[in-house]
Amino acid sequence: MRKADTDRLFRALYRVGYRVYLGFCYFFRPASRGVYIAVWHQGAVLLIKNSYRSFFTIPGGGLRGKESVAGAAARELYEEVGIRVEPGRFHLVGLFRTNYEFTRDTVSLFEVNLSDRPEVAVDRREVVWAEFKKPGQALQRPLFPVVKQYLEAVQSGKGLGKTL
Repeated sequence: MRKADTDRLFRALYRVGYRVYLGFCYFFRPASRGVYIAVWHQGAVLLIKNSYRSFFTIPGGGLRGKESVAGAAARELYEEVGIRVEPGRFHLVGLFRTNYEFTRDTVSLFEVNLSDRPEVAVDRREVVWAEFKKPGQALQRPLFPVVKQYLEAVQSGKGLGKTL
């Protein structure tokens, strides 16, 4: 099987798995903890597009076991876009509580500002696109609600409190 065919198969499996997960969440309303990482370079933030969602977001995901939030951020950033950052370099922006997609999420949002443009690598399976965009450009796209709220605060210069 060619790589392009294998990638297509994985994207289809991600879409099906995502819909099954949404069904589970609809009935059981689980609580979860996750992280988002805003990677900045020269005033632009790294946006990504997952193969199974209709909106754009920033790298992120859930915590595993007793993993620290900064450790999860470092792991997710590497898994999703191939960027290695030591957990101590992240700056915690705030905690966001959402009920999006039928879950009771508590999300820790981190920032990291990189002076050198990082090499971004997407797998074309879970993550199909990644690009640096200025906040105004990013806000023209359909965004995950937490990401939209964060970028609106960044663009307005109002900043964020510890919990939104």
